[in-house]
Amino acid sequence: MLIFYTKEAEQALERLRNVNALQWHILPLVAVLLYVYAREIQEKNYNTLFTCLAFAGCGLLLEMLNGLILHWTGRTALWVAAGDSSYLIFVGINIEIILCFSIVWAAAARVLPKDRGLKVLGVPNRVLFAGAFGFLSTCTEALLNRAGLLVWEWWWFKWPYALPQLLVFYALVWYGLIRFHDAEMPIRDRCKAVGAIYAVLVAAFVVFAVILKWV
Repeated sequence: MLIFYTKEAEQALERLRNVNALQWHILPLVAVLLYVYAREIQEKNYNTLFTCLAFAGCGLLLEMLNGLILHWTGRTALWVAAGDSSYLIFVGINIEIILCFSIVWAAAARVLPKDRGLKVLGVPNRVLFAGAFGFLSTCTEALLNRAGLLVWEWWWFKWPYALPQLLVFYALVWYGLIRFHDAEMPIRDRCKAVGAIYAVLVAAFVVFAVILKWV
């Protein structure tokens, strides 16, 4: 297979998991994460905590798949994280992004109505909020793309064609998170669900990153 990496893909591969790029600003970001998690534990918001962990774990699995797309195509991934970063975990995600993924649900959960049956303008609030969160996520990605920090290269997943795809994707992701958060599930079962996500993540990382070195 001929390999013709894009400029951004080559740069990402050069920076991939390079600890020499670490910056001091990671420490306060980690401190914020610890504070948020400690607050949720103190308030016994275990649903929120496990949903945050599930979001981060699934996000890393998706990013590993994105890295595999780069390997399999020999050109680029669906999205590539460009610009300066303290630590690039996979070609499409850095440590700053994953720290955001790890706590953003804690903010979303606080604005989600406690009454699951409540309708807003005739629309079930869970559907409405999933759409609203999805729209905000799409706007964030679009802004990052316009700033050159998140690069889309494939013609069918490029500005502006990526926008409706991202909107549908994020709306479904947020709806899934809401359903997981709302599920009447014992803490033990939530632990098992999140544990399964991270078990798959670790196994996939060992195979694709450590052994095969594909991501």
